[in-house]
Amino acid sequence: MSIIYCLVAIRFRIQQESWTPEQISGRLELENGRSIICRETIYAYVHKDETKDKRLWEYLTLKRKKRKKKYGRKVTRVRIPNRVSIHLRDESIETRETFGHYEGDSVIGRQTKGRVIHTEVEKKTRYLQAIVIDSKSATDTLEAQKQIFTELPAKTVTMDNGLEFTKHEELNRLGIKTFFADPYCSGQRGTNENTNGLIRRYLPKKTSFDNLAQTELDDIVFEINNRPKKVLKFSTPFEALQKELSIIGIAFPNRM
Repeated sequence: MSIIYCLVAIRFRIQQESWTPEQISGRLELENGRSIICRETIYAYVHKDETKDKRLWEYLTLKRKKRKKKYGRKVTRVRIPNRVSIHLRDESIETRETFGHYEGDSVIGRQTKGRVIHTEVEKKTRYLQAIVIDSKSATDTLEAQKQIFTELPAKTVTMDNGLEFTKHEELNRLGIKTFFADPYCSGQRGTNENTNGLIRRYLPKKTSFDNLAQTELDDIVFEINNRPKKVLKFSTPFEALQKELSIIGIAFPNRM
């Protein structure tokens, strides 16, 4: 879908049919079979200075000139160099037709600073890999990604807009394409978000990672990867990974 067509569709739905940004976002995803634009991006467009003369905000339910911030969150400018939007990603990635496409994120412990868990989930198999790292810095995060993608082949990785991913271009040099979800649209990386939720069953929020050993985390990951999933027709992510690796003729890595 072209950007011009998308903007025309947004204006029409708001002005002529009184649809909310959430309804527009959801309908576009239903009609196109993949996420096109999230509701927060539509709200940003409605309240953008360049479009205020169209007064699109008057057609919204609450008719606010400015978007009200929720829960005190800060709307910050994305500061990731050469960031490539998720909307430029090949459609086959969303439909999970091919192996080697990942979603990455950080799982935070009790302290905002200090040790964190970096996770990568392969979209087709739902296979999880996780590494405890000393900090949420871009350097530590990149090293964790390099370790993971050295052991398993990767074609793309999709991330959020956290500053720990500012060195993503180093992955590009390894032949891995990098994409970024829209701000505040965690649902665009649902595979990773849901899997991180499974980790939280073992390590609830506010759990300190100061004494978390990699071997302990490996045990958690092992259990998650060996749990049957309905979406995999009750195969496990481990079994799905084995199948994919056998197809492309790659030996199973040691650290699994």
